[in-house]
Amino acid sequence: MGMMNTYGTIIGILTAALGYGTEAASLFGAVFIIGGIIGSAVFGVIVEVKKNYRVVTIIICGLSSLFAIALSFSLLSNNIVLGSIGCACAGFAMISILPVGMDFGVELTHPTPEPVSSGLLMSAGAVIGIIQTIIASESIHYFEERGKPNTGCIVAQCSLILCGMIAFVMSIFVKEDLRRINEAKDKEILQNQLEYTAPS
Repeated sequence: MGMMNTYGTIIGILTAALGYGTEAASLFGAVFIIGGIIGSAVFGVIVEVKKNYRVVTIIICGLSSLFAIALSFSLLSNNIVLGSIGCACAGFAMISILPVGMDFGVELTHPTPEPVSSGLLMSAGAVIGIIQTIIASESIHYFEERGKPNTGCIVAQCSLILCGMIAFVMSIFVKEDLRRINEAKDKEILQNQLEYTAPS
């Protein structure tokens, strides 16, 4: 979520430093969101059907890191088509963590009220995003002032890739304890038993 928030914030600064115009920045932002909508739909359906939150979370975190690397190279190519594809792929993975991560977080923290756990997750993502945005924007400005805009963009994106890799490693060690789903199953079994044993 921090990566998603950061890219959404610095895409204009990043593209301007690499020599793209404002139209290109707007296009990159749009395809980033479109990719995210598609990714959210795809991963959301998979999770809803299979209930394999942990596996999907690991996949999303891994893809976020890989697509961030691909995005770095596509933006450095100064090709709008390649940059758009890179942004769409990055959005596909990064924005998808919203529906999947929120639902997984609610499952893991049940019976904590859903607004509390979702709010804490959103706040954590915002804090990471703010920290990453400061690091990325300062890196870009620092090297831009020294006549090395590409270096600043590479450093900024490397910090984001590192963030994605940390999330990927951490997601591997998360235990899939689906408390809300298990509680609902237990209630259903108990209800069936009561109906079965009830006198006719």
